[in-house]
Amino acid sequence: MPREKDPLAVKIGKRLRSLRTRAGYMTPADFAKKAGLEPGTYGQYERGWALPPVDTLLVIADALGVTPNDVLERRGRDELTAEERELISTLRQYETPTMREGLLEDARRRLETERKVRQIYAPGDGSSS
Repeated sequence: MPREKDPLAVKIGKRLRSLRTRAGYMTPADFAKKAGLEPGTYGQYERGWALPPVDTLLVIADALGVTPNDVLERRGRDELTAEERELISTLRQYETPTMREGLLEDARRRLETERKVRQIYAPGDGSSS
């Protein structure tokens, strides 16, 4: 009698495939080689036939540039979104504190400008024609 796939393994496998393709890897074997994993074993993870051990999950997440929670589709209240992590990553690419502060100041100015524009054009302020 054929064994049944573990529903959790299937869910994680689908998530791995989605993250891998989003990261630009065409095949599971290409990604497995980049991550230093056996292609056949990684393929079993994506197909939902096996669950990766925790240490392997950490390697996979790191190679994909995501968190283990991203792979597991778990998100705590205080966890950053992908966009927030991208902003932080961009900020860290600025080499000096002065450069980082300049970027932050630009963002603060833009936010303040958008707030002022919203106040000027807020519904019910009598400015519409």
